[in-house]
Amino acid sequence: HAGIAPEVAELAEYHGLDERATRALDEEMKKRHATFDADMQALWIGLEGASNPSGLLMTKLKDMRLGHFRGMSALDNKVQEFAKQYRLDAQAAVKLGEVLDKREDPEGDMVKIGKHLERSNKPSSLMMMLLRGLREGQPVKEPEFAAAIGSKAHERELGKTRDRGRS
Repeated sequence: HAGIAPEVAELAEYHGLDERATRALDEEMKKRHATFDADMQALWIGLEGASNPSGLLMTKLKDMRLGHFRGMSALDNKVQEFAKQYRLDAQAAVKLGEVLDKREDPEGDMVKIGKHLERSNKPSSLMMMLLRGLREGQPVKEPEFAAAIGSKAHERELGKTRDRGRS
């Protein structure tokens, strides 16, 4: 990888990017000094778990050229904390960040989404299902189902009943 920025080479090697994608990334990042670190951080997270990282990267580079790509922003930090709290995988967290960025009340949406996720034992799958409605601009409804076994809410309820039995 002669002449390629070390940060780009490291990302390329880790994600197994092909030569074309690596060179294209290096060319694009040379034009993005002001947002370099935030962009690279967003790419590390965004490419994690991708079935075709080179193809996905080419899409992200097109977004950069069109001005649609965002690096890690203040909202993203909140989304990352939220993702940790509700055990979301990287892909669900990134998609949530992208969708919330276009919503009117991202903070309020996260509170409502959290009510759903804490009842789920598969929060990332549920998040992907909720994203469709969010993308279409629909409001987040109140959860209608009881807490699933293995969910955060279920673990909390178990804790309450265990504590009562010890008095």
